[in-house]
Amino acid sequence: PVGPGDRGTDGAWAEADRVVWRLDGEAWEAPIPPGGPFLGDHARINAAAAVAVARLMGGTPEAIAAGLAGFRGVKDRMEPVAEIAGIRFVNDTTATAPVAAAAAIRALAGTPTRLLAGGADKGLDPAPLADAAAAHGTTVYLFEGTATPRLADALRARGVEPHGPFGSMAEVFAAATSISLR
Repeated sequence: PVGPGDRGTDGAWAEADRVVWRLDGEAWEAPIPPGGPFLGDHARINAAAAVAVARLMGGTPEAIAAGLAGFRGVKDRMEPVAEIAGIRFVNDTTATAPVAAAAAIRALAGTPTRLLAGGADKGLDPAPLADAAAAHGTTVYLFEGTATPRLADALRARGVEPHGPFGSMAEVFAAATSISLR
């Protein structure tokens, strides 16, 4: 099994700063580098899953630790883009499901966040994203699209008034940065 928190049993367990591995009497820990591609509980659980697969495929503890230390992230997933006027820009365009976007919002908790969202409706429940945006004070900018009305309604039901909708990335980005940089 793989999951959050060391359960003291066989498996790969994600802690805040390490993955704990146990199986058939073997036990060791691999450090998780702070921040970067390991920002958020979801990223650390993914690291634990990677450790489990690597170990089960014969990777040595040393090679696995080196792999974690050298991991620079996945394109378009919590990818740092720039820092302008003290504002950090993160590209998370692969978070196309509400639960994935919610995980990113939680990972950025404590950081003023502007979320650019909306687009094509996949028939997914927008509640996880709306709940996370409301819980963390996220400012939301919406793209025009078939998913946007349901997402806007879910946000408003939780007290979040979204901006938009906007017709292009240039429009939504300009709106989000003009307010952010004031």
